[in-house]
Amino acid sequence: MANYVAVSRTNYFQVTNEEKYEELFGRLCAEDNICDFSKTVDGKTYHGFGCYGSIEFYEGPEYDETFVGMEGFAEELKAILPENEAFIYQEVGNEKLRYLTAFAVVATRERVKFVSLDEQAVICARFLLGDPKWETRTTY
Repeated sequence: MANYVAVSRTNYFQVTNEEKYEELFGRLCAEDNICDFSKTVDGKTYHGFGCYGSIEFYEGPEYDETFVGMEGFAEELKAILPENEAFIYQEVGNEKLRYLTAFAVVATRERVKFVSLDEQAVICARFLLGDPKWETRTTY
């Protein structure tokens, strides 16, 4: 039997409300330690974090052990992102050679989008082949 193994990390990003960010960051959880890469450069604080594993997010402030993916974190974080700032969470994982997965959650002040490498690769192949219905399988 194979277990899912992942690594994850974010870009460096700024926020407009440090207290709210700390509250959101405190609602993140993972099986391994979440490394906080936050740093201050020229008086500006840039946040970033990563983990050897997937990172989950508590759904509500009650810490009721209801976890949602990083899309939930991004939905709440977008309210405190400055204009012209983006948050990017990337995760790459595998279950031995059964499958590989890579995705990103991208948030701006206005929107949150999930990007899948698998989906984007198929879209690219369809375009290159000129066949919008082309399909393939990358798992067993």
